[in-house]
Amino acid sequence: LDYTLANFNNIHLIISDVMMPIMDGFDLIHALKSNRSTCLIPVILVSGRASEEGKIEGLKAGADDYLVKPFGMKELMARAQTHIELGRLRTSLEQKVRKRTEELMKANEELHISETRYRVLSTFSPSGILHTDARGELLYVNDQCLQLMGVSRDQAA
Repeated sequence: LDYTLANFNNIHLIISDVMMPIMDGFDLIHALKSNRSTCLIPVILVSGRASEEGKIEGLKAGADDYLVKPFGMKELMARAQTHIELGRLRTSLEQKVRKRTEELMKANEELHISETRYRVLSTFSPSGILHTDARGELLYVNDQCLQLMGVSRDQAA
């Protein structure tokens, strides 16, 4: 199955019967959803099981839709088109989230480096450095500034 899943790059929708000889539809969904390269592919399960429990079981397993046999071709095509479009939107959104996450991680790393550089420079600076917020609350003061003011760190806080 791993080899098969690796070849799913251009698949936009999977329609599968629940009852299959080697792997049933639920096992297929589990395999697809647990693989990063196939987890966003929409899956429509079809089954002769018309009970509400069957539909719920299929949807809880991760199917995007569940059709009971017999069904009309127009209904299948309408659902397929809907899920293909939703799949494209989901994939696009996932790509945007991944890209934004990478950008935020990079920015966070750069911020951490900048903060570390600031702390090192201010700690070893021969000048007094005092940093407050807009309300005048003390955010940072280096030892040189405390010496110049003649106060202890506790008094400055």
